[in-house]
Amino acid sequence: MDLRAVYLWGAVAFIALSVYAAVFLERPRIAYIARVYAALITIRSGLMVLTPMHIPEEALPLSGSALYDGAGRLFTVRHDLFFSLHTALPFLGFLAFRTDWVRWSCLAFSIVLGTTVLLGRNHYSLDVAAAYFITYAVYRLEARFLEARFLSRR
Repeated sequence: MDLRAVYLWGAVAFIALSVYAAVFLERPRIAYIARVYAALITIRSGLMVLTPMHIPEEALPLSGSALYDGAGRLFTVRHDLFFSLHTALPFLGFLAFRTDWVRWSCLAFSIVLGTTVLLGRNHYSLDVAAAYFITYAVYRLEARFLEARFLSRR
């Protein structure tokens, strides 16, 4: 299915929501939010190196889209499959943000974008399923690390 518009513009909408929520609604927690997102991206970078999977042959090409050709290429790497950031980043927003409507919006983005990458054949089902498990693990590990760090200062 040709869901390139949802794939690209859905990601842009999620990023706009996240930046708005972090800056205007949860400013006291912005350092924590940035840190947990950085941890997730770092873990994914390591896993991409260890899991060199190729894009499915049936995947629709993203080049040719004004959004992708303009800015999208700056944020992607060839064969950056394992695990799906389109699924993981919004799911992490669901876990990390505290404002109810933002949390539930992030969960909806995660489900919609996860479904989009599957139907558009931009990811394998394992990439999408693993995104939820790995994101939750990173979130919990980061919370434990911060808890241990701040408790040891007392």
